[in-house]
Amino acid sequence: MKFLPYALTDDRGVVAFQVDGVPAVANADVAALVTQVKPAHLLVHFPWYGMYELAPRLYELQRRPGWACQVHLMANTPEEVAGFRAAGLPTLHAPASLFVSERVFRIEPVTKRYDSIYVGHFRAGHRQHVKRQDLAADISRLRIVTYPVRHEVANGTFVRHFLENFPELEHAEINDRYLSPHEVVTAMNSAAVNLALSSVEGCMYAFTEALLCGLPAVSTMCQGGREQFFHPKFVKVVDPSRESVARVVEQLAGQEHSPEDVRRFALARLEQFRAPYVAYVAGLSGGRPDDLYNRIFGSEGCPSSLCFDFERTSLTPILRQISADGSMSVN
Repeated sequence: MKFLPYALTDDRGVVAFQVDGVPAVANADVAALVTQVKPAHLLVHFPWYGMYELAPRLYELQRRPGWACQVHLMANTPEEVAGFRAAGLPTLHAPASLFVSERVFRIEPVTKRYDSIYVGHFRAGHRQHVKRQDLAADISRLRIVTYPVRHEVANGTFVRHFLENFPELEHAEINDRYLSPHEVVTAMNSAAVNLALSSVEGCMYAFTEALLCGLPAVSTMCQGGREQFFHPKFVKVVDPSRESVARVVEQLAGQEHSPEDVRRFALARLEQFRAPYVAYVAGLSGGRPDDLYNRIFGSEGCPSSLCFDFERTSLTPILRQISADGSMSVN
């Protein structure tokens, strides 16, 4: 899901934006967005768990002369709320997965060709990747959907490079080009079980998307937000080992599940987060909650229809400074 700024109100007085995972870049993007768009309120969503370092930076932004925007922090998990509030900014428990569209991700009557599917941003050159896709190695009929590196799509080398790093996944079907949202939905519906194997990340949109497609899931314990969509019947939590993942996938794939029941659970859980979020936006804007709900969640593809772009700060000098500080390496 591409998370450009979302105009939650007609006048762009309340804007939602998911920041970059690098605090310095995120801080610069927020400054650029507020300077250009001038919203009265900016609701900041986070891509990763525990980005507490960013909150004080955003607080300091508000102290700039002429700054007229109130920044609000949207925590993906309950335990992050206190950490963000400590920075002195208003905070709401509002996982970014509440924006996943149930109109795009839906049940399709297609043949189950795979035992399981794993959807995520996998990087072929990172052996110790946050997604821990190597834990899926013992699953026989495995589908992997990822976002190939652009130049490797052009020269047809993405899958080869991916498998050079993960030879244990050679039996999996891996996309070698970008897939449309509809193609992702069809791929999800073609699997019996969804996979979520990271220990820490953000709220993991693909986890909620697959539930909306009616797929039960096998997950490891995690921090970041997807654990709020666990269900004792539809989501089985396993130890982070290949044997455990493969065994429980086989068990879950062999059981009868109603896709409609899985989807209903996901919709109900989304509503638990959407209702207070809309009420919060209504409190900031003075708008009617029903009208705001329909604007944000009520039409095909929403909230993507609310997206607008802005001129981001050039990342090059920021990343060079980060590299010079030694906090991360930039190739």
